[in-house]
Amino acid sequence: MRVRHWLANAMFGRSDIRGAREIYEELLAWGESENDLAWVARESNTLGRCAYELGDLSSAVQYFHQSIQSFRELGMAAEALRPEWGFALVVLGSGKPGEALARLHDVREDFRRRQMLGDEALVSLDMMDALHELGRDREIVALGSEIIVSFTRAGMLTSALTAFAYLKEAAARGSAIPQAIQHVRQFITRLQREPALLFCPPEKNL
Repeated sequence: MRVRHWLANAMFGRSDIRGAREIYEELLAWGESENDLAWVARESNTLGRCAYELGDLSSAVQYFHQSIQSFRELGMAAEALRPEWGFALVVLGSGKPGEALARLHDVREDFRRRQMLGDEALVSLDMMDALHELGRDREIVALGSEIIVSFTRAGMLTSALTAFAYLKEAAARGSAIPQAIQHVRQFITRLQREPALLFCPPEKNL
């Protein structure tokens, strides 16, 4: 089952969302049949992510809610942050950037306290999406600076610093901010799997 889960994660990472969903559904059914709450919690979260990526926000809410409740029942507070993050993304996708920003802020602070820097950086990028929708682009620059400070203090002197420095400059210029955020998001996601990866700005200067 763990191999199947890793396979589905790899498919999700390659944007084969429907293929990954089929495996996650299989794993959730297995977890439910075995009365294994940890598997139910984990696969509910992954299915919530799939539903979100496919635009099925109603199903995403149900899966994330199930995942949060299951993780809390297990006393796994750190793991419950991921479906809470997913739920915040659904709120953002529902056209409520102000509410989403507040939820994302709380999730980011929890990741920061637990020194989960990669997740903190990715949530910060989602916050930047919300800030842009709210017309608060100046705050994106400040948030980028916060991430750079956080990584530097933790001794994480990786190319993530270069990526966020680039994003700060793009936000300061006010040029193609959503595209810049997405470019950095894709890079940070890869960086978690490939720590030696070097950041390169897009070929067309944003």
